[in-house]
Amino acid sequence: MSTKANLYLDQALAATGFAVIDSTIACTLRPDLWSSGMEAAGDFSPTFFRPTDRIGVRRYRGYLEGREDRPVDILARSHDRLAMRVEWITGMKLVDLYEVLPQRSPMAVGAGVVPPRNDRHARSEDVHAGVATKEPGRACGECDHLSVAGRCMRASVSTLEWPNQNAPRRCVAFQPKFDANDQRNGLQLWPELKEVASA
Repeated sequence: MSTKANLYLDQALAATGFAVIDSTIACTLRPDLWSSGMEAAGDFSPTFFRPTDRIGVRRYRGYLEGREDRPVDILARSHDRLAMRVEWITGMKLVDLYEVLPQRSPMAVGAGVVPPRNDRHARSEDVHAGVATKEPGRACGECDHLSVAGRCMRASVSTLEWPNQNAPRRCVAFQPKFDANDQRNGLQLWPELKEVASA
């Protein structure tokens, strides 16, 4: 069904690679689609708007600075510098961001496999969830210590032998791949974790 909300979503994904699913932000970014915040809020109502899965698009959930009481959903084609890109476009800083993994049916989940948890306190397997850092987390898939098979070769430090490769985490063992634009390692990215690492 073609709606203004779906048009906003498709055009935002095409232009920036991500779309913030929030009526206030959508109305601010696209005043050509909505004449008022109330009109936009109606279009984004769960009764009328349910963003369908799109090929190559992942779902994230974040908390915007000053609005930590309610999460905001973000659809994006890439996690690379997503928090920074959201701030550039919206002018609002993301204080937290994690990937919402698709729900699996009980039959699809094999024996001994625990379905992903999306609650805020268990987000992204980040063992430093209670530590505030200036830089957001990086995906394990961007780390040089992740083997081709998906095993963390510094599991004694990261505490996860088989991490979710796409979930952003903060890890003192993080080492960027040789071709990464940002060559800072874990302790350079997150100096706030230095005391935790030495404890």
